[in-house]
Amino acid sequence: MEFKKLSFLALTACISITGANYTHAYTLDQAIANTLKTNPNISANKAKRYAADNKLRGSYAGYFPTVDATGFLGRENRNNSLTRNSSGGSKNLTKQDANITLSQMLFDGFATKHDVAEQNYRVAAAAEKVLASVQDVSLQAIETYIEVLRRQGLVALAKKNLTAHQKILQQIRKRTESGVGISSDLEQARSRMALARTNLMSEQANLRDAEASYTRIIGIVPADLVRPLAPKKVLPNTVDVALALAVENHPSLQLAKVEAQAAAAQHKNTKAVFLPKLNFELSGSHAKGAGGDTQKNNSFSAGISLKYNIFKGGADVAREQEASWDYETSKEVSRQVRREVEQNLKLAWNAFSTARAQLKYF
Repeated sequence: MEFKKLSFLALTACISITGANYTHAYTLDQAIANTLKTNPNISANKAKRYAADNKLRGSYAGYFPTVDATGFLGRENRNNSLTRNSSGGSKNLTKQDANITLSQMLFDGFATKHDVAEQNYRVAAAAEKVLASVQDVSLQAIETYIEVLRRQGLVALAKKNLTAHQKILQQIRKRTESGVGISSDLEQARSRMALARTNLMSEQANLRDAEASYTRIIGIVPADLVRPLAPKKVLPNTVDVALALAVENHPSLQLAKVEAQAAAAQHKNTKAVFLPKLNFELSGSHAKGAGGDTQKNNSFSAGISLKYNIFKGGADVAREQEASWDYETSKEVSRQVRREVEQNLKLAWNAFSTARAQLKYF
């Protein structure tokens, strides 16, 4: 959060900020609150977080037993030794079949363990994305709020400038008509008034652009905005302290770290296929009319099954190598993000320090 606050102060240090109190004013706090409530980017990242939560819950399913039931009922024509002995040929039978199977994982090569770990990191990454989007969009809301105020001020100045040039033109016209002034002064005054009118139109266009950006980010049309007061104390004392805070707390850097951890867990998960799988299985079945036998047949079994893949064309090895390189990629991305965070903070700190020093001369 310190990095975002630093960016905000670097922006606001260059403009005049005074407090105001209006009955129907729309404050910066209200604008930010509305932005966080309605901004589509934040809502999309929240939805991704909820999806990650559910995927995490799904990953725990590997620890629980699975129960499957199947059934069949229908007519069947059979011609085998049983039907020939009983009816001398083929026979139409009613076939009934029902099965239920329970399977409990005993060992899956730690696949479920690593899958749960990976999904936990994915949830953490999704949470960091939400935080990052909240901070980014909040900063955008602050910037566009102040930009509208700045543009409104420039439009007001442009109007005053145009009014002043209109008065000057009238005075020079009167002097020229009375023979005191010269025509070149009149033409120059007209040119300056035309330039003032053009500047006003340009500033009005810039204001409309700022208002359009405001509506896109904050979600409503700007009206009765109030110049906010700058926070009194939000910055660390030195750039080194700011860097330490950024490295520890910056959402983009935290996101890169947990994504690297998720990639590491995914890499471990790919090694599960090289180990055997053990399941405890219970099954029961009921059958009638199977194979031409009209008697009821019931069966029950319990035991441990083992599955161990011997050869799969090298697909599992390739997948493990792919996951390994994905992990290396994520580590390098994390290092790059850290460099960018440090650079951006230094740039913001320098901009703020320069702006604060320049204010002494105004």
